[in-house]
Order: sequence, then C-alpha cells, then structure tokens
Amino acid sequence: MQNIIATIPGKLRIETYVKGNHVDPSVKPVDFFFGQERFPLAIETHDEVPCFFIHKDGYFGAIKVSKEDAVSDKIINCLGQALKDNGLHGEDLEVIMGPSLGFSHTPVESEELEAALPKYRGACKITSGVNYLDIPLMCLLQFRALGVHLANIHCSDYDTFENPSLLYSKTRGEEEENVTLATLL
Repeated sequence: MQNIIATIPGKLRIETYVKGNHVDPSVKPVDFFFGQERFPLAIETHDEVPCFFIHKDGYFGAIKVSKEDAVSDKIINCLGQALKDNGLHGEDLEVIMGPSLGFSHTPVESEELEAALPKYRGACKITSGVNYLDIPLMCLLQFRALGVHLANIHCSDYDTFENPSLLYSKTRGEEEENVTLATLL
C-alpha cells in the first residue's frame, strides 16, 4: 500500500507509513527535536499529532503532541524556548501536521473542557451533550501563538481512527504505532 505523503515544496517532505509498511529501523524516533542537523526525523504516534517544521535559517524539527501535551502548551513551551535560545522568530517557520485523532474521537470530562476553554475556546466542542477537545486545532493555535503564519501551517486530512485500513489507532484498541518520517528536500 502507498504511504501518506505531504510536502512543503522544495523544503520538507513527510511520509506516514501505512499498515504493513515499515520505516528503516536505523531511524530513531523523537518526541521533540530542533536543530540544524540534516538527518531524517521520525515520530511514532498512536493518535497524537506528529508536527514537523522548518525555519528559513536552516533549522529543522519535530514535536509529538498528545492531548495532555496540548493542554499544557508543549509547542509553545518547547519550540518557543528553542526559537528564543537560537534568536529566531516563529513567523519564519513552516509546519506540517501529520495524521492524528480527530476531535470527534477525543471526548473529555467537563473539568478538562472547562480548563481548556479560556485559552482554546475554538477547540472546545460540545455535541449531543458530549465534550470534545480538538487537539490538532490546539496545535495550530499554539503555532499561531508563536507567530507562524496560518498559510504556513499544513494539516493532514487523515484521522487515525477513521482510516482503519491505513492507520493504527489506540482509540480503536490497537497497540501498534504509526510512524511519520520527515526529510529535508
């Protein structure tokens, strides 16, 4: 089966390996990386959001974002600090977010929704009396808070839960992880 591919033309390519396809085992997965190294980066996910980014000054990185990470502002804290440490600005980043769990499969308790509401109102949803958090939207909002232009944030159309023939989902009870690999072009 063909893997899921997304690109920032001439800059960055991500490839999410579908069920049955395997990434080179020498590529070690990361939860967060930001640097000027040119080696491929991989993120393993169950339903989390794999995010990859490139900076115009030659920096390249990745961050894996779970529901808990999104609520605790992991992108703002980790990537924001890395940008600051290197004297860089978020408006010079381009981002690709890979396949992840869609909001309709991320129910939360009322307390979780209420805690996220002040900062992430647009990512907090109530449908038929059930509370949900839109984790990919929370990631997008965190990238925006760092100054990344909306036009430079590219989001996957693939939901890990809703594509059982292609992707693994812990929400469906699968233990295997999806691997998304990023390479610079």
